[in-house]
Amino acid sequence: MKISHNFMLNIKIFQSRFMERLIRGLTSPQPMQAIILAFPGKGEDYLAQINGEPMIRIVERRLLLSKRIDTVYTAVPKGQLRRYSLHVSNPVRIRARSKPGALYKALPKARAVFLIEGNMPLVMPFLVNYLSTLFLEGGADALIPVWKDGTPEVTHAFYDAPALRNAVEACLAENKRRLSIITALINYKHDLGMRQICICFVMNY
Repeated sequence: MKISHNFMLNIKIFQSRFMERLIRGLTSPQPMQAIILAFPGKGEDYLAQINGEPMIRIVERRLLLSKRIDTVYTAVPKGQLRRYSLHVSNPVRIRARSKPGALYKALPKARAVFLIEGNMPLVMPFLVNYLSTLFLEGGADALIPVWKDGTPEVTHAFYDAPALRNAVEACLAENKRRLSIITALINYKHDLGMRQICICFVMNY
């Protein structure tokens, strides 16, 4: 298969800009918090073992490998605190009936936060670094990656905590139980699809 010169040139330009922003983010860290939502839906088990290690512990460990995340809190159901405390550093007991309700109670008051669910063990530290740089440069209330089909990944995103609190509050007021509605209630950017980021790194090898 022949690949056009223009296509390869665009890839090289993208990779150059990617690495420039990534390095800038690594050399000028601004500490941020991450929140892991551990409110399982039907059939979900965030303590499922992967190679002998609970999935949620892998998520926390990989987040702490990123340069800007200095603290990770895990929002867990009220009756599950003891179980999760064996596997994560900072479990926070939350009483809520839905994931939006749990998120609302877990949010810090005035910091940028990275939001992720406990069933995402493949989270990539370099991608978290890159997204944090885009978020700080962007000036929007959130940076939410979007997949190639246009689907926003709201639980792999950076948010301004007060803005996210307002959005979730509106979500709860409308009795919505899905976090995906956040995109309709917050000013967010989606500079680059997650799949495109991964493709460009795969093409390097």
